[in-house]
Amino acid sequence: MKNTPSTVQPNPAPSTTVTRAVGRPPVVLTADTWEQVTEALVQKSNLTVLADTANVSIPTMRKLLSNRYGHRIKFQRGRSGGVTLISA
Repeated sequence: MKNTPSTVQPNPAPSTTVTRAVGRPPVVLTADTWEQVTEALVQKSNLTVLADTANVSIPTMRKLLSNRYGHRIKFQRGRSGGVTLISA
């Protein structure tokens, strides 16, 4: 058995149909909600308050803010932390 030749079968071709579940749809905020969030960002704000305003979770709000404002948004942790929009 040790020296018997083995036949190696090739991997099957990947299927063209997607079999896994499609996940949650992306969160999209309305223009009115972004207006409220932007008004709150004029002053130093708390990420929790912004997430409650938009009715989303805190990590989702952080991702939405960084996608929308890019390098203009500043997140600071700690007691004196918060979210600040830096003017361009």
